[in-house]
Parts: sequence; structure tokens; C-alpha cells
Amino acid sequence: MDFLYKQNEALLFEIQETKVWNEMIAFWHLGQSGVLLKGPEGMICIDPYLTYRIETSDPLSRKC
Repeated sequence: MDFLYKQNEALLFEIQETKVWNEMIAFWHLGQSGVLLKGPEGMICIDPYLTYRIETSDPLSRKC
């Protein structure tokens, strides 16, 4: 099955092999609101989970 987006090892390989030059950044959408930013000095992952659900759910229950 072909996927529209790369995932797993193919995505990791693409991120690792992408060259980013001075004053530039590369970014990948990781699904929902997750983003990976890569610059010449390193990378950062941002994956905000914007909800109060965790605070209001029963921490002992695994049901979401």
C-alpha cells in the first residue's frame, strides 16, 4: 500500500539526510498539529496537545 506521506524509517531517513543551509529551515508536518523544524544547528519537535481532557479525566482509567 502506498502512502501519501512518508512514515517510519522513510521519514526518519528523509529528515536525517535533508541538508539545511544558513538562515534556512526545513519543516515536516507530523500529523494533527505536530511539526518538526530542522535548521543548520539542530532540530525541534513541536506537538501541542491543546485540550483540558487530561485534567478532567480519571487518571486511573485508561478510557479516553
